[in-house]
Amino acid sequence: MRLDLLCNLLLTVLALGLFVSHSAQGQDRPCISKELIGHFDTEGTARQVCVKGNVALVADNTAGLHIIDISVASQPVHLATFSPGPAINDVVAIDNSAYVVGVGGLYVLDISNPSTPVVVGTYETSSVVNEVDVDGSLVYLAIGYSGLEIVSIEHPSTPAHVGYVELIGDVNAVIVAHPVAYVSAGLHGFQVIDVSNPALPALVTTTDTPGSAKRIEVFGNTAYVVDTYASSGIQIFDITDPFNPVGAGSFQTGGSPYEIRVDGTTGYVGDSRGVQLVEFDTPFSTKLIHRYSTPRGAFGLVAHNNVVYAVDSQYGLLIIDFSSPGNIDQPGAFDTTWDARDVVVQNQIAFLVDSISPNNPGTSGKLVAIDLSEPDNPVYVSEIDLILSNKVVMIADHAVVGGRTKRLYAIDVTKQNSMELVSIYELPSSVSDFDVVGNVVFCGLSSGGFYILDYTNPLDPAELGSYPYGNVEALYANQDTLMVAHNTNVIKFYDVANLTSPIEVGEFVATGRPTCINISGTSAYVGVVDHGVIVLDISTPSLPAQIGQYQLPDTPKDIVILNDYAYIAADDAGLYVLDVSTPESPQLIDSFPVLSPVVGVCVSEGITSLAASSKGLMTISVAACSYLCLPDTNRDGVLSPADFSAWVAAFNASAPECDQNGDGSCSPADFSAWVANYNAGC
Repeated sequence: MRLDLLCNLLLTVLALGLFVSHSAQGQDRPCISKELIGHFDTEGTARQVCVKGNVALVADNTAGLHIIDISVASQPVHLATFSPGPAINDVVAIDNSAYVVGVGGLYVLDISNPSTPVVVGTYETSSVVNEVDVDGSLVYLAIGYSGLEIVSIEHPSTPAHVGYVELIGDVNAVIVAHPVAYVSAGLHGFQVIDVSNPALPALVTTTDTPGSAKRIEVFGNTAYVVDTYASSGIQIFDITDPFNPVGAGSFQTGGSPYEIRVDGTTGYVGDSRGVQLVEFDTPFSTKLIHRYSTPRGAFGLVAHNNVVYAVDSQYGLLIIDFSSPGNIDQPGAFDTTWDARDVVVQNQIAFLVDSISPNNPGTSGKLVAIDLSEPDNPVYVSEIDLILSNKVVMIADHAVVGGRTKRLYAIDVTKQNSMELVSIYELPSSVSDFDVVGNVVFCGLSSGGFYILDYTNPLDPAELGSYPYGNVEALYANQDTLMVAHNTNVIKFYDVANLTSPIEVGEFVATGRPTCINISGTSAYVGVVDHGVIVLDISTPSLPAQIGQYQLPDTPKDIVILNDYAYIAADDAGLYVLDVSTPESPQLIDSFPVLSPVVGVCVSEGITSLAASSKGLMTISVAACSYLCLPDTNRDGVLSPADFSAWVAAFNASAPECDQNGDGSCSPADFSAWVANYNAGC
């Protein structure tokens, strides 16, 4: 009957002539890929961008300053243009003011109403201003082949000169980090200016760079200098002593670099090829995670919440999402002797619990160490025999393994080639689940509540406290709160600020049996038999409330939350990845079927490791960072009538590709959504 329904729908669509084959990457748009959220083509040569709330301000060189509404990122709307003269090079927005610089000097704008910017004050300079930075009531102007000028904006209508220092070289950029200002001066390198007395700024030191210093970023005690012309890439300086920067390394971008923004361990680099996402293992050690190509390069960019607002000299403003872990790649695999039960990853070594199936007699089990330095080719390192176990957690250089028996094993994994059992802790009944925070293990029992154990010394773990209530199915510890799910569908919340005396503070009754738990912020994600994943608001642990749900085709066995994404081991349904940036409405990003039940998941360094029961360990790359093109149902990169046939097959099989409206189910409503998605393109 379902096939007849779909055939009738297909005939209707063909009769209306709705299908036109085209690229799944879009047409007549610049480099439209699965990551691009929105695009606004500006008139000139876009040089820089800043974002204030729901407004982007684009310095568009000869075309002036464009103010663009980005409240709906997929549909940027032009609000206003400010064209004061020959060219605009940079803009900074603070509160309701924008500080705009270029040929002619400084312009102070009131942007409280972005649709009608008003010039509040102006300040004329001796030469072209390349960049501006604002610190309190002072504006710092990087003035071409001239120097650094400091201007007071205490009275915005009448900006006033405060100080000036003449510098050698093309002063391209300035960033203030009191008591100094850092300046890039082209072929004259990276310069430090003492601005402790703004009226008398003074050059302290100049550090040469291999090429031409262009832009600067400062984060913590590290300065990153964009250096061009000599393929020198990004130069990194230790500025622990702000007056004496010390070269600490560099990294290549693959193109000519223009801009860098750093936030913690994440960096975004704009260069002649586009935008790169890099990760800093340390402030001085980098690793390329992903690249997004733009037609003419990314001359300026700013990043907010994994979304990059980049300006391309030809195509204007591009809004790019770098958060999606879609495009899951073909996994590597390592088959184990019995059934893989759980996995953790530390320093590119996977530690996998392998035990005989609960349905088979015997007590055989082991912990296997597997080298993941080449994720698509996992390599056996060593193993250690254990009695039946289900789970593993890491405490520094020790693995704690347990489940299915009354024992917790502590194993020294310092030498992966010869792991050593260092202690066994006996509990009153079988271990059902456990979690670790710091050196403390929270251990749930199949009967008899839970125990809190101190593993500061793994050779001699000690009991800190216990709570005798009920049979535990799953638990999760987070700071001072412990969530414990019982086989009666009840989830209890405990205050464990005092580890020796846990206090029950609240409870939630689920609609089915809970199987796994994870917490992110004030939201808890609970796997429930027959009900997928439910989301609880736990901002007040004494009053937990369900706020969201995502139905899965099979039982969730494990959940990991990372960067607004939930990675779910969904038993026979494989791996599911959900966008949980809005906890009230989780959205499917992708799924990966595995020819074995998936019972454990761990995400580390862009690699998702799966405990895939009879198939052992499977490794999947999630570093591709791109959105799926939903209507491209057969994933061939082209939108064509063949995708309708693929969608019909997905509909009849209730496969994930059927869900086109993101509601977590497969229904005839997804047909209309598929047609709309198809016509909208990708």
